[in-house]
Amino acid sequence: MQNSKLFEPLEINSVEIENRIAMAPMAIGGLVTQDGCFTKRARDYYVERAKGGTGLIITSVTKVENEIERIKPGIFPVISANPTRFIKTASEMNEQIHAHGTKIFLQLTLGLGRVADPHVLETEPVAPSAVPNYWKPDVTCRELTTKEVERLVEKTVQG
Repeated sequence: MQNSKLFEPLEINSVEIENRIAMAPMAIGGLVTQDGCFTKRARDYYVERAKGGTGLIITSVTKVENEIERIKPGIFPVISANPTRFIKTASEMNEQIHAHGTKIFLQLTLGLGRVADPHVLETEPVAPSAVPNYWKPDVTCRELTTKEVERLVEKTVQG
């Protein structure tokens, strides 16, 4: 017998999800433009999940800014790299996803902190405090300044 709960609607705050099938965030490395936007292939990837009946899609991690801890271009979406284009391409994707009754949440990050792989960074890894990097424990992450934390909060609000 099928579990009918799975197909019942669910409300998250004021967002009604048509069923309880959710796509957890998965990295979409390589499906990002050089200026931090979702490629057509990435947009199609999410739309196909909506066509399949997913009630909620949570996107891959999206950085709110890329100056303090600079990731090499094309690895993660970055809202502030080209905000106008990001909004345009993400809005188009959202419209296509919503057309199938699916909701989408954008997963935001202020940065990767101690778990940033130094191979994907153009700068040294940073974290709230000077701690060893997860991937290269011999590398100590640079401690964020108060001004940098304030900038990250500002960029998150803008995002």
